[in-house]
Amino acid sequence: MQEKDINSVVNLGEELHKESPIFNKNVWDREKAMKFAKNIIENPMKCGFLAFDGKELVGMILGFIDTHYFSYDKFLSEYFVYVKKEKRGSSLGIRLINEWLEWGKLYDVNEVWLQYTTNIDLDRTDKFFNKIGFNKIGYTYVRS
Repeated sequence: MQEKDINSVVNLGEELHKESPIFNKNVWDREKAMKFAKNIIENPMKCGFLAFDGKELVGMILGFIDTHYFSYDKFLSEYFVYVKKEKRGSSLGIRLINEWLEWGKLYDVNEVWLQYTTNIDLDRTDKFFNKIGFNKIGYTYVRS
């Protein structure tokens, strides 16, 4: 992800926001999303991998490396992975995740956390994450 991509990233992020029955309950703030995207670029412990179809952004994964509150061991996690509806079922999602995983190896992470909080295509996403080697370890609960 580069500075020139920020508008496209924010636009696709707004699509994710609208599609998610969890996120779309919250007010979308473009300025806040722009600051978030800039921070991804500026922070060496954060990353953004993008997929284009020609000039159109059709998928992305934004992630970070951190340590647990109880340890200095590093883990890789993502803020979200999102692929436009018409591109789902292709190899796009796995290619984005593989790029993110390769980036994490550069920092010698010992765990990878792939979370799911959008509630978009729940069963399909669960099967996909399991298929690519991730194991479900718990649940996320929300109260509004």
